[in-house]
Amino acid sequence: MIKKIFLIFLLIQFFAAHVIAETKELVSYPSPEIIGKNINNPILIINKKKVLSNNVINQIILDINKDGKVVGVVTIFSQNIRIEDIENSINAKFVKYRVKGFGARSKVKIWKIPKKFVIQLSHTDDGNAQLIYISLEKGSLQQSSVPSAQPKPSATK
Repeated sequence: MIKKIFLIFLLIQFFAAHVIAETKELVSYPSPEIIGKNINNPILIINKKKVLSNNVINQIILDINKDGKVVGVVTIFSQNIRIEDIENSINAKFVKYRVKGFGARSKVKIWKIPKKFVIQLSHTDDGNAQLIYISLEKGSLQQSSVPSAQPKPSATK
């Protein structure tokens, strides 16, 4: 399992370091289609067709459940990436899923793709753009490997 995670990390580093500029409007980011995919099978993490020449992803964290499925992704971009460019890239594919109430003035942007996943775009405390995907598939968080994502047992009296 550790070898697979290390291999995924190396692939991420390779794709992040070898992106090719094709447009000045879009930013590369992890493909949301990796949500629900099993890490035992090859997965393409970054769609390198949509990139800026100065696009740098500092970190990608995958949350993998006990079955080996990706149930969450956190991506932290370098500070030279404008959050508006990431937002425009996401809107290019998911604009109809944008949650109202998180408009231009909001510090958090949210898209909800029904029964699949939620996308959240915001800034870290350090000012870096942060992109988060969370699976909405039934039972995905109950099987998460992250203790904070585990449901709390209800107290019975």
